[in-house]
Amino acid sequence: MGLVYEANAQNLWGLNEKIPGTFWAYAGCDPKDVDACIDQMLLNIARLQGTEKDIDTEWFDRSKNLITSVDAMDHETAAAQASEAAIDEVVGLGYNYHVDFPKRINAVTIAQVRETAKLRLRNCVIAVGTSSRIW
Repeated sequence: MGLVYEANAQNLWGLNEKIPGTFWAYAGCDPKDVDACIDQMLLNIARLQGTEKDIDTEWFDRSKNLITSVDAMDHETAAAQASEAAIDEVVGLGYNYHVDFPKRINAVTIAQVRETAKLRLRNCVIAVGTSSRIW
């Protein structure tokens, strides 16, 4: 659609069940496109919760390839690999837990994404900020 010049999303872990963390998405766009941008983001969240037909399987497969490719690049150096292994060990996953990351990502199904989206992406909070106003 050409609405945004930057878009991203991130999952932030919570501390416990009472402070569960958040999944957030953002987009940078021209202020005149804010409403259309919000509508598109909410539509994409709704698609994740919809039927198999609502998710483009080619897009889904490309997304998994992108995740595993970026992860591989993020872990190219010995330092990055050692850091990941240390964190995994400290949190009880075992130092070699990350080795199977690509297998776990590639095993994710559209049905699993849909069920998780229905459970976790229900309560959207929308915040908008421009150079002249935040509302």
